[in-house]
Amino acid sequence: MAKDQLLAVSAKRDHIEHQTKARTPIHAVAELVWNAFDADATKVEVSLERNKLDAIERIEVEDNGTGIDPILAHDAFQSLGGSWKRNSPRTRGNRSMHGKMGKGRFKAFALGKQVVWDTVTRHGEGIVRFPIKITAATIDKVSIGDFSPLKQHRPTGTLTRIEGIEGDLLSLQRDKAVDDLARIFALYLAEYPNVRLIYDGQRVDPSAAIVRQDEINLGKVEVTPSVFVGAKLTVIEWRFDADRALYLCDSQGVALGDTTVSIHAPDFNFTAYLKSDLIRELDKDGWLVADELHPQLSNLIAAARTRLKDHFRIRRAELAQTLVQGWKDDKIYPFQGEPKSPVEKVERQVFDVLAANLSSSLPNFEETPTPTKKMAFSLVRHAIGESPESLQKILQEVLNLTPEKQNDLADLLERTTLTAIINAAKEVGDRLNFLKGLEHILFEPVAKKLTKERSQLHRMLANETWLFGEEYHLTADDESLRTVLSRHRHLLGREDDDSEPVLREDGSVAIVDLMLSRMLTRTRAEDREHLVVELKRPAQLINSAILQQLRSYATAVSKDDRFRGAGVRWSFWVIADDITDDAEEECNQRDREPGNFFQSKDGHVMGWAKRWSQVLRDAEARLRFFRERLDYAATNESGLAHLQKTYDKYLPPPLKAQPTSASAKS
Repeated sequence: MAKDQLLAVSAKRDHIEHQTKARTPIHAVAELVWNAFDADATKVEVSLERNKLDAIERIEVEDNGTGIDPILAHDAFQSLGGSWKRNSPRTRGNRSMHGKMGKGRFKAFALGKQVVWDTVTRHGEGIVRFPIKITAATIDKVSIGDFSPLKQHRPTGTLTRIEGIEGDLLSLQRDKAVDDLARIFALYLAEYPNVRLIYDGQRVDPSAAIVRQDEINLGKVEVTPSVFVGAKLTVIEWRFDADRALYLCDSQGVALGDTTVSIHAPDFNFTAYLKSDLIRELDKDGWLVADELHPQLSNLIAAARTRLKDHFRIRRAELAQTLVQGWKDDKIYPFQGEPKSPVEKVERQVFDVLAANLSSSLPNFEETPTPTKKMAFSLVRHAIGESPESLQKILQEVLNLTPEKQNDLADLLERTTLTAIINAAKEVGDRLNFLKGLEHILFEPVAKKLTKERSQLHRMLANETWLFGEEYHLTADDESLRTVLSRHRHLLGREDDDSEPVLREDGSVAIVDLMLSRMLTRTRAEDREHLVVELKRPAQLINSAILQQLRSYATAVSKDDRFRGAGVRWSFWVIADDITDDAEEECNQRDREPGNFFQSKDGHVMGWAKRWSQVLRDAEARLRFFRERLDYAATNESGLAHLQKTYDKYLPPPLKAQPTSASAKS
């Protein structure tokens, strides 16, 4: 064989590049491990070489398999989709085969820019060694080096070396990656106990992390009219927090793809494995990538999900029974003996459900001191027995729902929790009430005169930054601009030992009210947009002097050498009830959007003057869809009540909540 032959891959470059995509880095690593297992390796070791900053510089996957046949290497690497594995459901060592199309090797490019396979294999009567190299820049070209016989006997196997690592690959850190690999290879490693997988020095041992494993026979599933296929489910509950998935496996448990579980089982960390010969057949024809678009696969997955719902409904009941018995043993269960009446029997059933939810929802509840748990259970029983108005109202609303709406609620609760639904609705309601309350203190004549800028309005808005856009979050609150800029440098990961303050042209130190930040969707990681908001009390109009003040802030930023060319955009807003006529002229220039009174030459620093009516109108428009779907009407009374409940200490005295007669006496 001529040395270093350069072969062209018989596929278009864009198609090859598509094969380099992996859902996560660990899935790319898993493909390389599968390649090793398909070569009958009994030991596969993934090594991470790190630099002084603990960032991954090189990844190596070494196995003791049969290596890459030098004759087949040309076809295997030159012809994408023409792997010898395609029609071989078993390996040469009679193990279940994972790969089929020869695409797995290209997943390595989801990790780095250069991949070398250094392989040792049997050839003829002896053993040979040769390298194969592909780079991302010329991914449609494969360099196969000369193979030479080895004089001394050496074990066969392949060392795959990936260099030119891209990104930080944080998901490849040991503990999380070992857990992910345990989920992916659980059934395979159980099927072949003599096979070892080692990741970054730690053995991947799924059996040590399994809490419980259930085998469920789905029987014959009707995937299309009058067409039935056999299928089984393996459900594994883990000791660690598992990213749930439904793995699509052949009948031997080899994971060929995966999809979402799409069921609600909040008390369990689990992975499900759907096993069927149909999945192997669909994979052979490339249908697994279509996921649930294939009717037979869709029906098979639907049957698995239905059975999973039933399985975890039973498991929840088992868990509740176990918890209740534990509470009885600890003598904290608030009922004694057998139920004395049908009413008490129902009361106990309701209590068991609520107490089980309490136990699973509160962190470390089972480690809470016994007296505290006993008191909590007494309160739950009391609430059930007394039927407080709040519980009555909730039950009444649920019972009055139409059957269709009850089914909608049940379907929602399969995918999320009632707490999450309530929290989401409450968040929208609170925002609508905040807008109404803010409108009151900004525009009602008496409240407008009494509300102060820094100690009241500013304090409330520091906790409601969604008002200026959902994409922003608060990074600075009432600090000098030098500190703001220092914080910006910190966000970019730069050292800032410059103690000089940022000065305006008149030499004064610049102070800002609020600074909000968001990442920009661009090519560089440090691209960022900052919004600096200058608040004016409701009675203060925006005039030319205020515009000049904001312009001085903006100029300080645009002229500061520390931040030129930093890949960042700055928007400076000043907000008040209204704008004077002379300031209005500055804010309406022919070549700019209304309100834009200043921008730097490069367009990266801008100043805007805005009326509160405009800000509130924009925020309300973003909430309109949710308000209409919730059928929620915020009033002046509900808005003010919300401010009194949430920000009473920042309101002017006449607007504060009035003490009740009971609190007044005390």
